Amino acid sequence: MDSIRICVRDPAPAHGPGGYRYHRAMTSPVAPVRTSTLAAVGFIAAFIVPIAGLVIGIVARNQLKRPDNVEAGVGFARWAMIIGALGTAANVVFIVIWASLMARALSSF
Repeated sequence: MDSIRICVRDPAPAHGPGGYRYHRAMTSPVAPVRTSTLAAVGFIAAFIVPIAGLVIGIVARNQLKRPDNVEAGVGFARWAMIIGALGTAANVVFIVIWASLMARALSSF
C-alpha cells in the first residue's frame, strides 16, 4: 500500500542550512528608543543662545550618563556642548573687540 504524500508549498520556504526546516520565532516589535528632549532642546538652543545650549547640553549629558537612563541623545548633548562652547567663545571675542573699538572711538572725541 502506497502512502499518500501531501506537499504544501510555503510562499517563503523556511529551510535552513542542510535543508533542515526551522520555525521562525514570533517576536514582538521593539519600541524605538526615545531621544532625550533636554538634549534636543540644548542642541537647538546652542544655535540661538550659545551659553544656554552649553548649560543645557551639560545637564542633558549628566542625565543620560545615569545607570537608570533609558533615553538616547548623547550625541545631541555632546554637540550642544561643543556648539555652545564655540558660540560662547565667539560672543566673548565679539564683545571684547566691540568694547575696545567703542572705547577707542569715544576717547578720540
